[in-house]
Amino acid sequence: MGLPPAAKPDVNVIIRKVIPEFAETKYGAYPMNESAWLSPAAKVPGSGQPGFIRHQDKSTATLKQDYVWGPGTRAFGYYHLLTQEAYVILAARLQSMSAATKGCGCFGGGSDDPSKGTPDEIKKVQLIMYARSKSPVPKDAYASEFAVQEAGAAFRPPDDIGAWELRGDKVKA
Repeated sequence: MGLPPAAKPDVNVIIRKVIPEFAETKYGAYPMNESAWLSPAAKVPGSGQPGFIRHQDKSTATLKQDYVWGPGTRAFGYYHLLTQEAYVILAARLQSMSAATKGCGCFGGGSDDPSKGTPDEIKKVQLIMYARSKSPVPKDAYASEFAVQEAGAAFRPPDDIGAWELRGDKVKA
């Protein structure tokens, strides 16, 4: 008899470890299952929080509960976690983090601190945020399937490319 398998960490625990904006919010928990994205111009139902708060200056941008700071459809500022723009920002940030962990780390990217996420954890969270950034609705079950289909469509060759081009055969003159 062997030892029982190690318990898998909860996805939300990993997300909170990798993305500081998720540490103390009730929004965006996995699996996300909302009916529609909040427009940055709208207010959050129930709380009245704005979907977007303009804030151009990166040097004074701090963590703001329920928001992600970065560039979006309305300008630089804080986008609420119920807006798709928040996930576009997070997907780009995590792509940068993921790329930095593959390099030397000499330009400030990546982290040797496992409390901020291992490369595998960052990659898992990156996939979730990427799927959300592409999905027309904020439902993780739909978002992951949509992202896979979109990626497949993006890498399909045009109809006019023959099988010889896909195999790498040379064109005869």
